[in-house]
Amino acid sequence: MTDEKAVKAALPSGAGSHYLPLLNKVTPEIAQSVSSLDFPGVYEKNFFQRYYPQPQSNAQLLGFMGQNAKDPEGGYEGRAGIERQYEKDLAGDDGKVLVLKDAKQNSLKEIKQIEPEVPGKDVALTIDSRLQYLLYKELEKAGRLQKARWSTGMIVDVQTGEVLALSTWPSFNSNNLNEMTGENQRNRALLDVFEPGSVMKPFTVAAALDSGKYTPTTLIDTNPGSIRVRGYTIRDHNNLGMINMATLLQKSSNVASTKIALSLPADAISNMQRQFGFGSKTPLQFPGEGSGLIVTPKEKETSRRATVSYGYGLQVTLAQVAQAYSALAAGGVMHPLTLIKDDKSQPSKRIMAHEQAMSIVQMLESVTEPGGTAKAAAIDGYRVAGKTGTSRRINPDGGYYTDQYRNVFAGMAPASNPKLVGVMLIEDPRGQIYAGLTVAPVFHNVMKEALRLYNVPLDKPLKTEAQ
Repeated sequence: MTDEKAVKAALPSGAGSHYLPLLNKVTPEIAQSVSSLDFPGVYEKNFFQRYYPQPQSNAQLLGFMGQNAKDPEGGYEGRAGIERQYEKDLAGDDGKVLVLKDAKQNSLKEIKQIEPEVPGKDVALTIDSRLQYLLYKELEKAGRLQKARWSTGMIVDVQTGEVLALSTWPSFNSNNLNEMTGENQRNRALLDVFEPGSVMKPFTVAAALDSGKYTPTTLIDTNPGSIRVRGYTIRDHNNLGMINMATLLQKSSNVASTKIALSLPADAISNMQRQFGFGSKTPLQFPGEGSGLIVTPKEKETSRRATVSYGYGLQVTLAQVAQAYSALAAGGVMHPLTLIKDDKSQPSKRIMAHEQAMSIVQMLESVTEPGGTAKAAAIDGYRVAGKTGTSRRINPDGGYYTDQYRNVFAGMAPASNPKLVGVMLIEDPRGQIYAGLTVAPVFHNVMKEALRLYNVPLDKPLKTEAQ
């Protein structure tokens, strides 16, 4: 028997009380459990929403939909990522029709079409879902293992500039926005800027070669393993003595980088960094993308000239690092990064002589070989070139943290004829502190599988186990 008083107490009263949502934005299966009861006055109102496959690995890239404030009756629009960037293409246009209405605003007749309906277009991305999932899982595994704040990475096709994978951990389920926070929705590779550290040293070498004052075999005296610049001491991990350019990169010498910087015009290294795309947004033009900052030191700013040479005193995005290493791998040709399949909107351009670019790639091979800082990045059967970067995190209160680091690895394979570039970053790892131990293994795991998936021929004999 119905308790009328209880029913009346449960129902809303006052303005708007004629409408009471029983269930809001639920799946058709749940709605059916209520509608099948055929209650008088209970009706359904349908709405549509996106369903995202592989939601965690794609969340920050694809973005999400939100209700359009101008169309609260069910209109949705892209609020972040690709959904926002290509909202106009994806949504199309409803068009406009001149309608005759009566005094009660009931439509009586369509008179004529004022603006035609424009159907939405599909947007085909360059992302390979296999690599995307693999990259995310490796970033997640390394991030959890190192108890890091976050990790992010990219895989780029050297010859086209197409981004094959781009992901960040931690992520969220884009089919359930209740999991989304201000932190896990950030596409770190494109939005976050940071001091890159030693991954910038190849571009210091590029400036040296471009100057004509240096060749790959030029020797630089790093004795006694340190150098004083304007009251500051810049050190290497140990005294490397007389070294050439390849050893500078293999051992990541700050002293040799400093000596190159101080021997060149004050703007030489900064100009080379800009030439490789640092300091400007990439052609991806992703919503909220960072542009970074490259500052040109003055002639008397010797300490700044030094620090810029080994990746401090500037800000970059990981996407810029990927673009720059892709240009090196392509023999000095900058193929604009793209996320859209068959996008030819921006032309490629040569930014460095082929011979010089490939000589740097050859030098970078030593980094993944015995004696280098990233032996864990090596892949059996392939020549791998790359560079580690282990930099201190900035302390908001001034200076740098003494116990917090940022690890970056940028690499390419096969080095004899590079096909793919991979860049990875782990923020504030707590297990290990060096990039060669934290992020180089991520590169190895992802790139090894990528080379297999794309049937890239071996360029190095496979190792044979001792009998």
